[in-house]
Amino acid sequence: MEGLKVHILGSSFVRRLMFFTGCSSLLRTEHMNVTFDGRSGAVIPDFFDSELNISYIPDVVFIKLGENDIERFSRTEILANILRLVITLKEKGVRHVFVCQLLPRKSTRTMTPKQFYYGKRFINRRLSRLFHGQKGVTFQKIRKFRNIYMHRNGVHLSNLGNRWLLKNIISLVKRHIQ
Repeated sequence: MEGLKVHILGSSFVRRLMFFTGCSSLLRTEHMNVTFDGRSGAVIPDFFDSELNISYIPDVVFIKLGENDIERFSRTEILANILRLVITLKEKGVRHVFVCQLLPRKSTRTMTPKQFYYGKRFINRRLSRLFHGQKGVTFQKIRKFRNIYMHRNGVHLSNLGNRWLLKNIISLVKRHIQ
């Protein structure tokens, strides 16, 4: 696994994870070259017309997007946008793309937490079916999510949650990439 190039792409989850990992020893022990592209408030189409801030072709891209999209786009549009992003990355030569499940939120701007939950659940189930058995693409349901991983703002992950997410990303990459 020496020198595996991993790019983590997403919204403020990834932006916050990037700052968290600055003082984390987890990555230094895994022999992965990890880069981040985390944009606060980002939705999936924000990444279509950019160069994805990738100055090289990574071996693996981990996508952590979709939560901000639920309040702005239809479920069908979100699924289509994720698929378009995955296809674009594969066409650029990325060896494996992980699409992370959408995580819960306790606070939203334009809908109730229950509406958000049902949208998230629908999209996660469809993504699971869409990418099941696809070579080089994995929909990843991250297990054992707990409320203590949420920041008190109800939207982001706490430091404990960032550690949990980072450990899951490392574990997924190690398990799927030989």
